[in-house]
Amino acid sequence: MPHITPIIVRGYHLDVYRHVNNARYLEFIEEARWALFDEVDALSWMERHGVGFVIVHIDIDFNSPARLGDRLEVRTDLSDAITEGARSARMVQSIHCGERKIAEARVVYVCIDLTSERALPFEGELLQTLEGWRQRYASS
Repeated sequence: MPHITPIIVRGYHLDVYRHVNNARYLEFIEEARWALFDEVDALSWMERHGVGFVIVHIDIDFNSPARLGDRLEVRTDLSDAITEGARSARMVQSIHCGERKIAEARVVYVCIDLTSERALPFEGELLQTLEGWRQRYASS
């Protein structure tokens, strides 16, 4: 099951057309990633291991506008396999208002060594930890 983060559309999320500005969707999906990290205590694990989680690419499709008062659900799906030895992986984050899909983002991330700031290969304990999170929040 994907991780679910609720968001209520507030006035400050709106643009002059009275719907959520496209830049705000990036904030919504970031809030959802932080909520997932809180749930798995990711920041403590990363700090202990000197690892950072960095977004390197986001591709987002906007399907339908969200408006003031809408109760959104950000679904963070970690179904994509993590390849051992790879240095990047992908997640899908979608925003829904009831049955209506508002937007969908494909997010590519890397884990970096905080000292060298270089991307780490997904292997050993890092791979096992990411795979544990993936299994917990995969839709399939």
